[in-house]
This record gives sequence, structure tokens and C-alpha cells, in this order.
Amino acid sequence: GGRELMAETLKARGANVYFAESYRRINPQKNSELLEMQWQQNKLDAVIVTSSEAMRHLLQMCEHAEWLRHVTLCVNHERIAEEPQQLGLKVLVAKAPGDEAMLQCLSQLVKHHD
Repeated sequence: GGRELMAETLKARGANVYFAESYRRINPQKNSELLEMQWQQNKLDAVIVTSSEAMRHLLQMCEHAEWLRHVTLCVNHERIAEEPQQLGLKVLVAKAPGDEAMLQCLSQLVKHHD
């Protein structure tokens, strides 16, 4: 990943590199009930996912959730799109990183609903 590449690059340039874990990554939710409830009330058309880890958490949490097949996943990188695409889910990929590109990605979804 990115951290390892940065560390190797810095080491190659003569730097001493030490890793300090300053946070813990955990799945913030136990289930997808809130998302499913929003979908049932026609209040959920898309889910934005901006990391591979968040996508893994979402897919694990929603493994048997039918509603996930009816929403579009908007992601900011092709790598994040791979697994949900293999599962047959609808995925839109933003053309670049950042908020503006994600808004353009979401606007594609709105155009498809018109």
C-alpha cells in the first residue's frame, strides 16, 4: 500500500523510518439495518465508499442484503470498484480523487434517474 511505498522511498533516500500506529481501524457498524431502512423508505439511492477497507466492511455487513443490489455504489478508485463489480453490484467510479469528482459521479446517478 501507500505507507509501505512511502517508507521504502524515504529509506532509499537515506531516511530512518519508524511506524507509529496512531489509530485503530474497525468496522463502525455491526449491521446495515439503518441503510436498509432508508432504502425501504426510498431515501437511499447511492452509497459513497472511499476506501477498499470501507468497501470490505460494507460488503461483509450486507452480505445477504437484497437492498444493496438496488443502490449504486459511488467510489473514488477503480481498485475499490473491483469486488462489488464482481458481485454484480452497480458501481460508478469518480474520474479523479476529491469531492468535486465525487459530486460529478453522483450527478451521473441523478441523470440516469431523469
